[in-house]
Amino acid sequence: MDARLHGAYAPKRTFARILRPRHTKAGALFTAAAASLLLLSGCQTAQFSETKTQTSLRDAAYVSTLETKALSGVYEGVIPCADCSGIRTALYVRAIGSYTRVSHYMGTNGAFEEGGRWHVDDTRLDGRFNEADGTVVVFEPLSAKDHKWYGLVSGKQMKLLDREGNVVEGALADFYVLEKN
Repeated sequence: MDARLHGAYAPKRTFARILRPRHTKAGALFTAAAASLLLLSGCQTAQFSETKTQTSLRDAAYVSTLETKALSGVYEGVIPCADCSGIRTALYVRAIGSYTRVSHYMGTNGAFEEGGRWHVDDTRLDGRFNEADGTVVVFEPLSAKDHKWYGLVSGKQMKLLDREGNVVEGALADFYVLEKN
């Protein structure tokens, strides 16, 4: 069988040509010296060129990381249900910005699970809440058919807000609270 027809040895010949040394010792030395010079000069300027903006961004990222760690955990409770004795809810909030909500309709076999992303709303829902009220968290489901929803975290409690981000009012308002384990 002719190797040229099938190309069995062609890649080896081509690869051997690529690996063949073509550079001289002086060229390699020059390349190494130039790379070292660029590397050292780059380190020197980067060390002294941090601006106030970069410092504040770094500090904000650190605060954000601390905040997400503080908010992450498992929140549980029983929220009101129109046609059952209550909805046992477990909300798993992860520091990486994802969540899973598992809801079981008590007294029935009905249950559902929802997941998505969460983040802190720094605007506090356009100023409706202040820092003393707690941290406003926005939950955005992965499914396009589900609506985003809100929680207000204070200490080890998360108060579930209505669809517009307002505090639930009325006789059942105290039942829209999940406790952190």
